[in-house]
Amino acid sequence: MDGETLDVGFGKEVWIGSFSAVRPYGWKDHEILITLNVDTANKPATRNLHLTNESAPGKSDSYIHCVLAGDGRRKAMVNFARGLTDEQVKTMEKDLKDLKVKYVLPSKDDKIIKRQYRVNGFRKSATKEIIPDLKISVAEYFKETHGVDLKYPNLPCLWVGPKQKTIYIPMEFCKMDKQPMPRKKKLPDDAVAKMIRATAVKPMDRQKKIIDGLKKNNAMYKDDPYAREFGISVSGEMAKLTGRVLDAPVIEYSGGKVANINKSNPGKWFQDKNQYVVGQTCTNWCLFDLSGLSENQFKEVVMGFSSVGKEAGMIISKKKEDILRISGTMREAEDVAGSNEEKLKQALKHYESENKKLEMILIIFPFKAGFLYDKIKQLGDIKYNITTQCCLKTVLFKGDSLNKQVVGNICLKINAKLGGINHVLAPKSKPAVLKRPVMVMGADVSHPAPESRGLKPSI
Repeated sequence: MDGETLDVGFGKEVWIGSFSAVRPYGWKDHEILITLNVDTANKPATRNLHLTNESAPGKSDSYIHCVLAGDGRRKAMVNFARGLTDEQVKTMEKDLKDLKVKYVLPSKDDKIIKRQYRVNGFRKSATKEIIPDLKISVAEYFKETHGVDLKYPNLPCLWVGPKQKTIYIPMEFCKMDKQPMPRKKKLPDDAVAKMIRATAVKPMDRQKKIIDGLKKNNAMYKDDPYAREFGISVSGEMAKLTGRVLDAPVIEYSGGKVANINKSNPGKWFQDKNQYVVGQTCTNWCLFDLSGLSENQFKEVVMGFSSVGKEAGMIISKKKEDILRISGTMREAEDVAGSNEEKLKQALKHYESENKKLEMILIIFPFKAGFLYDKIKQLGDIKYNITTQCCLKTVLFKGDSLNKQVVGNICLKINAKLGGINHVLAPKSKPAVLKRPVMVMGADVSHPAPESRGLKPSI
């Protein structure tokens, strides 16, 4: 199967190809029967980019530029001559750790030194990092030994090679090696979302890709003398299994009104003007703004949730005295320990002082922030028992106006979190087992992410 690459930002790309495995499954007429398991496969990898050099002045396409620019929606303000900010150093060190880089040093006598190293971490800038056994800085070492004046002496040095050795090299001589991402390194959330959107294909398209690959394999085996000698050939069609398609259920809303699901496109339906079976009331709520909403945008959010909620059958207050707005910045939320908890405490105290109960906190992020999301959920759900709902400003607003469809989807979540019932199965769609009170239990094993293997247990 022909491979493809997909740029997902952050200096990363996805290799799109196929996975195959052969497994024996039985015997027939003294011959072994085997199955060929084939599927499409996607693997994140690093792009082949120089760490500091751009393809042309002002292109901002070095590896560092790409990582700091993220998905490309924001421009990275980088000044290599001045050095990286503390936040940029933190981001780049996390990204480069455990990846391989190619080190190319043009030396005196027209010699070129080439090496490949794995990055252990960052050190101080070349002018400040002292080599222990030589008692000189990295910049002085390169000047004296290789006759090279560093172009960017204020950039951090890379600590590479065996961890027991002190091999420090300047970034300006390094190029990112094209390589699959190590299993323990995660792609940023925005890159994962872009990868899923681009690689998720319809079943029939996926089948066509696999069949096309099988036909190529079969043609290859037919022309291969060794495969012919052993009688190996690959069928050009998939194995067939007998099954049945269950009818889509009928969804019931308040007042017995139903929403029929299109059989040709099951799995989704439209609520239209139907209202929730049990709609909840949210009177006292707080908006925790980390995205820098303007006053007009804040009012639009409040009015939007109130009007869309009312249409769906729940009451979300729009009164000024019922709503508390707390503002903050992502930098403060990420860097200042305990700042998020202080904001939550501030909201709780505000309503306690008025003898009211805080019912919900709506948090608006400017971009995806997995660590912050986890922390807020831990504080809200576990420590303070407050209903929290997170959303992205970029999703909430479509252009300059509020996206009512997104607000409607969020109201579904809010109503369920507050104890409401959005919809139920219509009586005619209920199986016999659900005609009387019954509890359905499920069990599953959750395994830790690859980067946490050995640190966290399976639960």
